[in-house]
This record gives sequence, C-alpha cells and structure tokens, in this order.
Amino acid sequence: MKIIILGATGFLGRETTQAALRRGHGIVAHGCSSVPAFRSPQIVRTIQTDLSNAHDTERLVLHEFPDAIVNCTALASARACAENPVLSEQLNTDLPGRLAQLAHHLGARLVHLSSAEVFGTATGPHSHTDNPEPSPGNAFAQAKLAGEKEALRHGRSNVTVLRIPLLSGNSHDGTRSFHERLFALWAHNRATPLPANEHIQPLSVTHLAETLIELCERPNLSGVYHWAGADATSPHAFAQRIARHFGLDPAPLVTPADATSPRDHRLHLHPLQGKLKTHPPTMGQILDELRVPPQHTAWHSATTGRAPAPERLVKGIHF
Repeated sequence: MKIIILGATGFLGRETTQAALRRGHGIVAHGCSSVPAFRSPQIVRTIQTDLSNAHDTERLVLHEFPDAIVNCTALASARACAENPVLSEQLNTDLPGRLAQLAHHLGARLVHLSSAEVFGTATGPHSHTDNPEPSPGNAFAQAKLAGEKEALRHGRSNVTVLRIPLLSGNSHDGTRSFHERLFALWAHNRATPLPANEHIQPLSVTHLAETLIELCERPNLSGVYHWAGADATSPHAFAQRIARHFGLDPAPLVTPADATSPRDHRLHLHPLQGKLKTHPPTMGQILDELRVPPQHTAWHSATTGRAPAPERLVKGIHF
C-alpha cells in the first residue's frame, strides 16, 4: 500500500512513518517546514510543501495517487490558533475537507487526527456519538471540530476521524511530549503543579501510530472514533509515576495544582476497540517506552546514579 503521511517531521508523524515502514508499506513522507529524513527503500519520496496552499496540496496528492493519506498536520495549541486564526482555519479546518475531497476522487482512505479537546469542559466519559461543544475561547478545539465536520461532509464513506487525548512518548528533539516537558522543569529545580482531580487516559504515540496504519488497512472503519490508553489517571498521579519510573523522588518535583471542579476527560473506546488488532496501551507499557530526553541525561545520571541508557536504533532513521 502507498501511504502519504502528512506532517512526517512532527512528533506523531515521525512515529507513524516508522510504523508504516515496520508494516511494509511504501511511504511518501511530507514535512511542513523541512524535508523528512528517513533511510529506507520503502520511502517512495520525501517532500516539503505548504499545506495551507490549496494548489500545493492538490498537486501533492494527485501526483502521488496514494492508497491512503494520514493527516498528522495541525496548528496544535489553543494559543497558536488564537494568535494565527487564518492559519488555524487553513490547517485545522479547510485542509481536512480538501483532503477528504481528494481521497474520495482517488478512491483512497483518509485518516484524520482530531482531539478530545473538542468536548471542552463537559464531563465524560465521552462516547464517539456524543455531541462535542468546545469551551468558549478554545480556538484549537473549535477549529478541530470544524475540521471533523468538513472531512466527513466531503468523504464520509472513506474517512476515519480519530479523537485522541494527551500523547506520551519520545520525540526526536526531546521537547515535545509530556514527560519531556516535565524533565525540562525538573532539571531546573522547578516543581510541577498538576491537577489531581481530573481523569485522563494517556496514550502512547507508538501505539497510536500503529493504530493509524491499521486504520489505513481497514477500509470498513469509517466515521468518528475515539482512541486512548487503557488506564485512567490524573495528570498529577501520571507525573508521579513518571518520576518514580526514572528513579526520581516525586515529592519535590510534582505538587497538586490549586483545587478546581473535578473533570472527567475519559473517552469510550468502543466500538473501535473491538475491531482492531492493535490494543490500547496499559500504563506500564507507556512507561516502559519512555527514555530520558538526551539533553537531560547528565542531570538524571547525577541525580539518580543511573548510567545513561544506550541509544536505540530505529528502522528508517538509523538504517
């Protein structure tokens, strides 16, 4: 299968490209700000293009004529969306609709990433059939919900929209995931206040990437679905477990945030959970994947007495 992965230089897109390589697919890897760097005979082409430009997007997809498209591109924070409303509309709202039109024209699959933030502050657990209502002022959630609707309006029979929660994992620069941001604070002796009365389901980026590629392979799974980790926790408890996992004392590093109203951000994973071979990761699996960010290995070794872990070689990156 020939798959275009949009945003292949990003945190999720990079992992999704690696998952596709492991599963034997041919990949067109796209980058927004740079050309992706992958080493594999399965890489059909690497390309950098501006997806906010409708003409460039159409030229890319029509030239490659893929079997599937995975859209990992987004303007991915409420602040960025508020500061750049035009770009947010182009990438988070207009692009999914345009990709759905192109996929329908080519008879291809489109797997589009959305966010659990579309439910705003509404209490969960949330079903995929619930009606999302983003919180007022959350420009990211509003744009992502509009993007869902555009994608499904133009390609309901061949489009899968996947809503996801907080992602965990190892980014290529050691700065993008939850535990990496924690390390950046901890290494500078800054305690992290986090909510203790919220329910979340952290999700491994590696497991999500496998799920996205399996969805490309499953033409019968169209519509809106949810995907998350198997275990629920609070951001405060999750950070404590991360600290202990790396041999750190969580007491001085993680503190409860100021009390707010309890919030439940959990997602019901049915019916998708019963249809995929890829299973939601457990908390133990998520923690086992985490590595000390490279820029903080010296601090971690000095603090814990642990030797740095050897570098892991990754197919498509190192060989």
